[in-house]
Amino acid sequence: MDDQRFDALTRALARGSSRRTALKGLFGGLVGGVAVATRLDRAGAQCDCVAVPCKSLTCDGEECIYEDLCQDACTVCNPVTGACDPKVCDPCYVCSRGVCIGGCEDGRCCGDHCAPQCCVDSDCPNEREDECGEAFCDGDGFCNARTTCLDGQRCCNSGTPDHYCATCCDNSDCLFCQSCIGGTCQDDECCGDSDCYGQCASCIDGTCISNCESGEYCCAYTNACEAEGKCCTDDDCACGVCFQGTCNYQCTDQQECCDDTCSPIGTCCREIGETCDDSEMSCCPDLTCCETPGGSWCGECCTNADCPGDCEICTQGACVGTCTEGEECCQDACVAEGTCCRDS
Repeated sequence: MDDQRFDALTRALARGSSRRTALKGLFGGLVGGVAVATRLDRAGAQCDCVAVPCKSLTCDGEECIYEDLCQDACTVCNPVTGACDPKVCDPCYVCSRGVCIGGCEDGRCCGDHCAPQCCVDSDCPNEREDECGEAFCDGDGFCNARTTCLDGQRCCNSGTPDHYCATCCDNSDCLFCQSCIGGTCQDDECCGDSDCYGQCASCIDGTCISNCESGEYCCAYTNACEAEGKCCTDDDCACGVCFQGTCNYQCTDQQECCDDTCSPIGTCCREIGETCDDSEMSCCPDLTCCETPGGSWCGECCTNADCPGDCEICTQGACVGTCTEGEECCQDACVAEGTCCRDS
């Protein structure tokens, strides 16, 4: 049954027409349907009337008398169940005298519910921003604050725009013999002067600072500053011992120092380029003491004539070839490889 025919039937019944009279003009349009039962008093039960959803029915002879059950303006008739259902309003709205009005006291609607203070975190003022804190909206719609620092951290420079979270803010936050570096406590290089190199350094703010002045070095053996050029241990003295920063040589007049050992004069092998003096010492048997106006030195050659090769010269006591890569020596001259004439 469509809405137009249903309304016509309702008006006919409201005028008190009997069921037979009401159906006479509408029978052709009524194919089927389910009659919904509503409240029917005992007198109406003997009437030949049609029950209408959400209406009460009484009979006065053949006259049908209906009364609307949905008296509250905030209810609507459910034609399926015959009940007066509450009027449905949008979220955060309530029905008042048949009209949907805002139901949130402070006017804050969070999608499908009302909230007393906030819907999202951005609704809350961040009053602890300079204290490493942040504002958030809890599940009940109230603004709260929490710290942004992790467990074990603290807020450094709290109350200023330069605040930050770190394990430590300064050395006072660390244990003894530790310093706050980069926001973490780290072990110092030293805790006292005894952790440094004796008289060579002092412990200042956890770091060993050298006490040696310019032109001095720290002697690890004595842990004292020594002037450059002075010895520290016997290892600094060839064929001698170190005493109060001075090397005392142990070789006699008939000895020379050879490889940190006192050896008879003339028995110490020299290397090419070392100085020599034939009156006191000699080179190894396969070397020569070359005398020049600038001094004497050991070498396998003294002049170019001492070199056996045709294309070799004597340089700093050693015979060195003059041909470069890709050349060969041909009749005392360097020529390109493969261009030298050979004897047949």
